[in-house]
Amino acid sequence: MSHPNLPGIQAVRLFSDLTEDDLKRLALIAEKMSFNSGAVMIREGDLGSAMYIITSGTVRVLKRSPHSKDDEEVAEMGRGTYVGLNALIERSERSATILAVEPTSTLRIGFEELREMLDSDSDFALRFWRTAAVGLSRQLRSANRSQSLMRELIHHRISETRAHH
Repeated sequence: MSHPNLPGIQAVRLFSDLTEDDLKRLALIAEKMSFNSGAVMIREGDLGSAMYIITSGTVRVLKRSPHSKDDEEVAEMGRGTYVGLNALIERSERSATILAVEPTSTLRIGFEELREMLDSDSDFALRFWRTAAVGLSRQLRSANRSQSLMRELIHHRISETRAHH
């Protein structure tokens, strides 16, 4: 019999290299949570206690701006994505605020439960950390591409401005 949380776990690219048994175990510790439009799921600076898999809806990733009191939007994420993994890895404060843009359903995976799984099964831990490393590498590569595109755009704008003067 399949667990009702399993499809949400299976939809996450981060977990694509885990075994079917691994996915089922994650489904067992995942807790369904819903957030209304405008609700804060994670607040930058708070201590992290869970990661969230978005099963429906959209969230905005916001970072505190060093130049103003307003938060800056960093990304928008939807179904099949996850937030909060960095706090598990670093055992640190949240690095961003996650805000529900519309009614959003998630699967919450508590760090305590996940750490118990990781500590009790070294084979699972190896597979999990390997897939987490690949996921973080993808995020870094994407951020680098975005930064490169921004540099090109800024360079193009400066060149255009100089050409008009």
